[in-house]
Amino acid sequence: MRIVPVDLIPDGSQLAKTLYSSDGRVLIRAGVALDRSKVERAGKMGFKSLYINDELSTNTIDDLIDSKTRVQSIKNVKDSYDAFGNYAEAESTGRVSGWKLSEMRNEYLNGVKDTASGIVDVLINRKSLNINIQDVKQMDEYLYQHTVNVAVLSVLLGMDQGLPEDDLENLAIGALFHDVGYSFIPKGILNKPGPLTNKETEEVRTHADQGYKHLKDNVDINSHIRMIVLQHHEWLDGTGYPHGLTGENIHHLSKIVAIADVYDALTSDRPYRAALPPNEAIEFLLGHANQQLDPELVKSFIKLIIPYPIGTLVKLSNGLIGVVERLYEDFPLRPVVKVIKQLATRVDVIEVDLMHEQNIVIEGVQYELPNYSVGKYIRE
Repeated sequence: MRIVPVDLIPDGSQLAKTLYSSDGRVLIRAGVALDRSKVERAGKMGFKSLYINDELSTNTIDDLIDSKTRVQSIKNVKDSYDAFGNYAEAESTGRVSGWKLSEMRNEYLNGVKDTASGIVDVLINRKSLNINIQDVKQMDEYLYQHTVNVAVLSVLLGMDQGLPEDDLENLAIGALFHDVGYSFIPKGILNKPGPLTNKETEEVRTHADQGYKHLKDNVDINSHIRMIVLQHHEWLDGTGYPHGLTGENIHHLSKIVAIADVYDALTSDRPYRAALPPNEAIEFLLGHANQQLDPELVKSFIKLIIPYPIGTLVKLSNGLIGVVERLYEDFPLRPVVKVIKQLATRVDVIEVDLMHEQNIVIEGVQYELPNYSVGKYIRE
């Protein structure tokens, strides 16, 4: 399977991953043959990219968490955020009894805590911590899907750091709550397809403070979780928000969630830009280590990422196009690539081992198929 923007999906491809709504409904099932009408339908539903199987790529990639856990987690987060919004509105009006407010508060707290426990349990039992897949998100439901992804990525990095299970639970809960302040931001701003005005940017930046203020007096939310909500946009050099904190003044768990937040945002389709491939997101993280992101945590995080999963169509620096065939665990940027060479009278298929061919590098992911048919050669 490989991820391809909807406007570049070849006719005859097969949907490789089922598309779900945030409430768990199946939108399009895996295995469906994709023609132009189905691709356009997916686009109208808010998907800018899809995972497909085609003549180049019929491999499978293990999800970080299984589909059942992911779908239920997204639904729980959406329900909890909705309850949060209702609770905040009821609290501000003063028209609801203290008993009812407590009941509403417990509703959204319990939903998030149950989701966090489920994510931690699933990840602790994984054999590998490697991150080798991007999640396809529906534009209108981006917030909830992004929140679950940030929780998963944060827990994986926390596990890599050897954090105890209590800290992993705090990471997961904090990550699931990290954007809850967006409940106070108009959706027209959050989903705006173009650049934000200075005023809109300032309003968006209030979400960390607003989420924290609503949670700070809640005895069921510990200080570690509250710090994640407040500080996940603070940078080491003091250029972050809301309080311009520096270095050691930023909570360690907040630094972990910040990296996961940036990575998932970069590798997600947004109304104003297409998703970056994992290799470009890695370059961004490295470029912002030291100044903004914790350099040691960034180093650990990128070791978990497989930038070119098996089955990825890539372009090499010598101009040839091929499919990633095998990976070296400690050298994910130097895989074995099955390359197609179009000669005058035939097509040659060769394996290029980038561990040995040091003068050749991968320039990037290739989404469009070559002009000649290569499927039967790739699978030989």
